[in-house]
Amino acid sequence: MNAPLVLGCGTIDGRKGTDLFIQVAYRVLADFGKDSQKTDQNWNLLILFAGSGVENELHSWCEHDAKILKIADRVHFVGQRDNPVGFYKNAQVFLLTSREDPFPLVSMESIGYGLPVIAFEGATGQGILLERCGIMVPYSDIDAMAKISL
Repeated sequence: MNAPLVLGCGTIDGRKGTDLFIQVAYRVLADFGKDSQKTDQNWNLLILFAGSGVENELHSWCEHDAKILKIADRVHFVGQRDNPVGFYKNAQVFLLTSREDPFPLVSMESIGYGLPVIAFEGATGQGILLERCGIMVPYSDIDAMAKISL
């Protein structure tokens, strides 16, 4: 894959912060576009969210926001996948935008594939693990999450 990839996974719902994922994606893409070295190399940053819930109302709002923010061509909801290994192997970072997630297996899978995981402090029961194998940012601080994503 010749494009940097930011990955998120989970059920599309408010607790999992899928709407926050769109806000982080917007900021990452804005910052990415300001980096002339990256744009000169014609990198095409992609942001994927894999998981169930593509038929629910929050997904519709996320798609709506992506269109309004003019990032719909770069942010893709790919639905639930039986074998997401390719996403993990090709991603540069995993965003855990959950507001509350006691024990997210996706972060453990990401760590297993060597991906740095960025999560909100206090939002997961894996705080100690992510302090060692990831990056914790202040709760709901989408700007901080976006700044360290790439």
